[in-house]
Amino acid sequence: MSRLLDWPSKLAVPVQNVWAAAKARPLWRKPLSPVLIAGMIGFALSGAASFLIAHYLDAHTIQAELNLLGDNRRLVLQNELTNLEQMILTVAHRFDTPDQEMARPEFNRIVNQSRDVFSPIFEIDWAPRVRRRWRSLHEIKATREGLAGYHISMLDPDGKPIPAPEQEEYFPVYYAQNTIEMPLTYGVDMGSDPVQKEAMERSGDSGRIAATPLVESFTSSGLQPAVYVFVPVYAFDSPHEKVEDRRRDLRGFIRGAFLPSTLIDRILSKVKPPRGLDIYFFQQGAGQDARPFHVSSSLLRSAPAGVRFRAGLEAGLHWTGEVTLADTRWTMIVVPVPGGSPLINHERARTALGTGLLLTVAFMIYMDFSRRHISVILLFDGLAIRLFDGFKLLECCVTRYVGGATELCNPVMWDMRDTARRWSKFAET
Repeated sequence: MSRLLDWPSKLAVPVQNVWAAAKARPLWRKPLSPVLIAGMIGFALSGAASFLIAHYLDAHTIQAELNLLGDNRRLVLQNELTNLEQMILTVAHRFDTPDQEMARPEFNRIVNQSRDVFSPIFEIDWAPRVRRRWRSLHEIKATREGLAGYHISMLDPDGKPIPAPEQEEYFPVYYAQNTIEMPLTYGVDMGSDPVQKEAMERSGDSGRIAATPLVESFTSSGLQPAVYVFVPVYAFDSPHEKVEDRRRDLRGFIRGAFLPSTLIDRILSKVKPPRGLDIYFFQQGAGQDARPFHVSSSLLRSAPAGVRFRAGLEAGLHWTGEVTLADTRWTMIVVPVPGGSPLINHERARTALGTGLLLTVAFMIYMDFSRRHISVILLFDGLAIRLFDGFKLLECCVTRYVGGATELCNPVMWDMRDTARRWSKFAET
């Protein structure tokens, strides 16, 4: 029992010895091995080289590739928007004939032919100019053509048509071809919407195609931002070089309407292969604290990308470009998907780091092997030198006879010590 109780005291002795040795010479005061020093230097240089490559070379390469991919998507989108403009202009030019009226079947045929060439995902309408004195006759004519219950109207806050108030002129939807989610409402006055009216006036006075900014419009899925594009149609073979002539001879407008989110996603979904890019779209003149009106998420995402402010997008890796629709512009900002884009791989930095580490380890192994080899050589050299010195000492020994006794003397050893003292004692004997 006493032996069992004495084990703490016995254990304390070696622990105290280890602690005393550590205090006598701490670890940080021990000399580092040259192999360890070389390894630390090699690891540091490998890490520094990898960081520099990732920060400078890879960053420039990634930005250059992002610029190329962003501009590629801009060109694809711009091409489709230009096709949309061309379709509306094509239909408008077909109205530039001596006939003051185009039949409804002819309008449908022209639009369907254009859809085979251009983008089909939008609505296209014809809105004639109707003076106040011709309002009743216009409504009667539309009813006779098969538009039962046709009246010039406007939309209330709930999106339902109500009779339009008396005014000098109207631009009601008379012909229409619709392939999108927006409800088709004949007779609705385009000028009853202030945003559309402003674009119509701009287009009619300039004689050019004009577009609205985003307008919250009623769809089958609720309110969604829509864009309306207008092309004026004037009286055939009449001068309209001046604004006054254009206002006098204006016959009506061809209007194109589409949902930007649907159109953009459909266009960009054709770009293959996906590269892990999110594209944010902003209206013209959007500030740093503006939200995008649409986000086109990468096809590599399992969930849609979140909404981010413009300032946050431009603070990181990004590409910025613009697309035009008529006389308006949209800003598109392309950013890689965080942690999921094959664009950001830092392959060269990883290669440099791996190569540097392998070379460092190989050099450490070589240094350790060389150190051990040299130690063995020095050990054998030391033994040989000692043996050689031993033989020389034996040759230098002399025999002295003192009082009948034999004494072996080594003058070399006397020289190494106090030679004078030894020789004085030797002389006295």
